[in-house]
Amino acid sequence: MLSILALHRPRGSVSLPFVWLLAGMVIPSYRRSYLGLTNAALYLQILLIASIIALGRGQCRLKDCSAQYSKESTHLTGQNRQACKAVIRFKDCVDGIDPSTCRGDLTYHSTMTIIPDLMKSYCADTRTVTPEVPTHTTESSMCRWKGTNNFRHCGLFGDPHLRTFDDTFLTCKAAGAWPLVFNEYLAVQVTNVPLTHGQGATATSKLVVIIKENVPCTEKKMYEVRSGSLPNTFIDGSRRSGTVSITTNIPGEHIEIHIKHIATIIIVRQVGKYITFAIRMPEQLIRSRGMNDIQLCVKGCPESERIAYADFLVQTRMEGKSSEGLSVRDNFASIRDNAVSKCRKAGVIDVYLDSCVFDLITTGDSNFTKAAQSALSDMKLLNPEASSLLRNRTSVFEQDNVVWRLIYGNAAPSRTISRSTLFYQLMIVFALTFFIRYL
Repeated sequence: MLSILALHRPRGSVSLPFVWLLAGMVIPSYRRSYLGLTNAALYLQILLIASIIALGRGQCRLKDCSAQYSKESTHLTGQNRQACKAVIRFKDCVDGIDPSTCRGDLTYHSTMTIIPDLMKSYCADTRTVTPEVPTHTTESSMCRWKGTNNFRHCGLFGDPHLRTFDDTFLTCKAAGAWPLVFNEYLAVQVTNVPLTHGQGATATSKLVVIIKENVPCTEKKMYEVRSGSLPNTFIDGSRRSGTVSITTNIPGEHIEIHIKHIATIIIVRQVGKYITFAIRMPEQLIRSRGMNDIQLCVKGCPESERIAYADFLVQTRMEGKSSEGLSVRDNFASIRDNAVSKCRKAGVIDVYLDSCVFDLITTGDSNFTKAAQSALSDMKLLNPEASSLLRNRTSVFEQDNVVWRLIYGNAAPSRTISRSTLFYQLMIVFALTFFIRYL
């Protein structure tokens, strides 16, 4: 069958040698010589080298563009020439990517939709500061929310942990820039950076809120916060525009953005080095943008970016946590009990308790306890109905099956495979990869 398929390919086809190789695996050895398979090891080397070359050609380069943009914009704030140039270079880099190499990549498609807003926000003329709108200005009837009062809440905090508009709770890696919300009124984007201890965990270091122009309710406004500083104004120095305003609850720690014409509230906090975010928005404004949608608040983070607590800790094997010379069993029990005690004292419950314990186990940073505490407080304020369903239960880390996995790992009986069987399995996998890719 495979020989027939090979004969229907052009003589110079890339996949031809690999079809021959696959055929050589399944036909008798005395018939392999006419296919040139007298040295299977040589063909396997050719196969491996070609696979690396082909995979390199077909790789989506979006991560390279994002990494460069993140590096250039780290110390830039607000609208200025350098920030604009960084966005333009980012756009040029993304435009230079072959779309076919990113087909099906949700991050790529999402980036393509948000770049125009970044261009408008960072490259607008900033020579004048928008004057404050007097607080006594009468609101136009056009700027009063006329929709239903069914609201949904989304929050992001800690490692980061995400509560979506449909109340799904996830823990994500999602390093780099990701959109939280994107619609005709509002765009919110976060940037997550790897934590110093590594192992794939991240935390939010930057947040950008773009409120789109809506005449006569508001002109376009942009708010930006980075680790270490929580501004109490928009980037143009103003605190208000029509129905949009910023209020400071705790200087340097807690601000709120109110967008009255869409009945939306955004809460931003600085907890330690990192940022927490919460939003309440009318349900009818929450829309999926189709298969390529990657709004974290709407779709959650992709499966490949999600963290399962037990799996993550089993893979990291509590690295760096045994400096006191304790056994893995005693070490985990001590760390777990200490984390649970601190989180319970902070008053967090349900999934917020789990996230708090996880963050303390993985980082030891008590600021993550405050982040979970703040996130729960914001959730109760913005979504009191859902908060009433939370339970004061034990943490998942206190369950026997999770404890077993964290102490002993995946202690399943090992299976031995003969070298010849493993060799042929590897050859089949690589051959099929190229056969499917180039056929």
